[in-house]
Amino acid sequence: MSGSMRRSLQPTQVAQVVQLIQDGTSMRAVARRFAVSVSVVSRAWRRYQETGQYIRRRGGGHRRATTQQQDRYLLPLCKEEQEEHCQSPAK
Repeated sequence: MSGSMRRSLQPTQVAQVVQLIQDGTSMRAVARRFAVSVSVVSRAWRRYQETGQYIRRRGGGHRRATTQQQDRYLLPLCKEEQEEHCQSPAK
């Protein structure tokens, strides 16, 4: 595998991948054609079979620890705390 391989496909490319696989092209050949790994093609094909859609699911990334309202409350407190610690000691 080279470092130049992409990790995902655009929806139009996924549609082409699906068509090629349905026409009997191997996943390996499809992967070479789009310069992606076989696993990218496999995931796109499986996602299409499960959902019938070409678009990727929304990421399940890291959830926020605080709400935006909590952030608005905490941010000034943090800045105030930082200022107290950064002041030079009294002589």
